[in-house]
Amino acid sequence: MGSVTSISHSINVSVLDPVECRTEVSLPEKRLLDAPVSSSITLSCTVRYVYEPRPAVTWCKQQRESCIPVETGEKRVLWRQSDPNTGVCSLTFFNVSLSDSGEYLCEVHPRKPCRGDTIFSRTLQLYVTRTDRDALVTALDIGRVIFFITATVAIILLTALKLTEKLSPRDTPSLRPPHHPECQQSEMEKEAEDALADSGRLDREDCV
Repeated sequence: MGSVTSISHSINVSVLDPVECRTEVSLPEKRLLDAPVSSSITLSCTVRYVYEPRPAVTWCKQQRESCIPVETGEKRVLWRQSDPNTGVCSLTFFNVSLSDSGEYLCEVHPRKPCRGDTIFSRTLQLYVTRTDRDALVTALDIGRVIFFITATVAIILLTALKLTEKLSPRDTPSLRPPHHPECQQSEMEKEAEDALADSGRLDREDCV
C-alpha cells in the first residue's frame, strides 16, 4: 500500500477594530445663494478624510427639526476627487422652482473600519426668485380673479334688485277699475244731462 501524506495550511485572519477616522467638512465662503426660477445652480461641500474607503456623502434639506434627503429628478449629486484624501460633493439643480428655496446641508457618513456618527455641514441658504415674466403672469392672474369676483358680486346685486322690484307693493295689480280722469264727470254735469234727457222724453211723448 502507498503512503498517505497529510498537508496542513494555517490561515491567519485579522479583524480590524473600528478606528476613529478624522473627517472634515467645509463649505464655500458664500453660503447665501440666489437663482431665478427655471435656471441652474450648484451647491458644493468639500470633504477631507484620512482613511480608505472614503465616506459616503449625501445632501438633505432642513425642514423644522428634521433634515429630509434630497430626491433626485431634476437634481444631480456628483462626487469629484480633487486630492488623494479630499473630494467635493456637489448638488446641481437643473430647473429650480420656488419650492426649492430653503436650507441645505451636506451629510458625511463614515464607512468601516471607521466609526462615528454622521457629520453634518453648516447650512447653505438657497433663495429662488421670480423673473419679471413670472411676476407679470402672477399680476395678470390676480387681476383676472379680482375681475371675476367683482363681476359675480355685480350680477348677484342686480338680480337681487330686480327681484325686489318685482315683489314691490306698488306693482301689485289692483282690483279697482283703472282711473281715467277724462272719462269722469262732475255731479252737476250728470244732473244737467239727466234733466235734458227727461225733457226729451216728455217732448217725444207729446208728439206721439
